[in-house]
Amino acid sequence: MRLVTTDLSRGGCYIKVTDQLPLGVHVKTTLWLERLPYCHPWISCNPPSPNSGNGIMFLDFEGGAEPILTRYLDAIVSN
Repeated sequence: MRLVTTDLSRGGCYIKVTDQLPLGVHVKTTLWLERLPYCHPWISCNPPSPNSGNGIMFLDFEGGAEPILTRYLDAIVSN
């Protein structure tokens, strides 16, 4: 499933989905940063909103994704 991510931060993001995930569901996903895939587990951390999406909290990072995410966020904040 391909999702649109908004409100990306070091702690998580918001995903826009039509079929929301239940509160507390654990999923392993891939976040694409600098054209490279990084897998990490996350958890749905807020109640779903109708026709909206879910807040997502990152639980862990794999494959060096955390420093790349930090650099990416620092770069877009600087611009």
